[in-house]
Amino acid sequence: MLRRPGFFGSQRQALAAVRSHIRFSSPVLRHAIRLSLGVGGCVAAVLIWHVPHGFWLPLTVLMVTRPYRAHTRERVGMRIAGNILGVTVASGMAVLVHIAYAVAPVGYVALSAALAAGTVFLIDVTSAADLHTLVQRVVLTVLGGLVAVLTHACIRSD
Repeated sequence: MLRRPGFFGSQRQALAAVRSHIRFSSPVLRHAIRLSLGVGGCVAAVLIWHVPHGFWLPLTVLMVTRPYRAHTRERVGMRIAGNILGVTVASGMAVLVHIAYAVAPVGYVALSAALAAGTVFLIDVTSAADLHTLVQRVVLTVLGGLVAVLTHACIRSD
């Protein structure tokens, strides 16, 4: 029969686990510090400078920061590539929706295909095709990745 520790036993175990990580030699504490400083600093920068679509910056840091430097760098590369690909596809779909109305006189099939594709992707036509917004998203993602890598450079990960 397996026994569980009960309420107070669970509390003691949890407290012991927390105490074991309140040392700078703990990789869990160092990762928590890196993540807190990175995300918190990005949120502060976005709020201070009123960055439009600024949520991309702390969101990127949150999504890519991992306990080990190599994993973080790998995630940064994948996030940037995925973001660029997603923005490109969404922009292409937005252009396709505009084209759909242009090709409407050609035939109902072309119009239906373009509108269905746009609906499936749920693209906001006005902001998805805005080049300034697209550049902001990519730049903020790259900056977020840079912050994630720099937090590893400032606080060792081994």
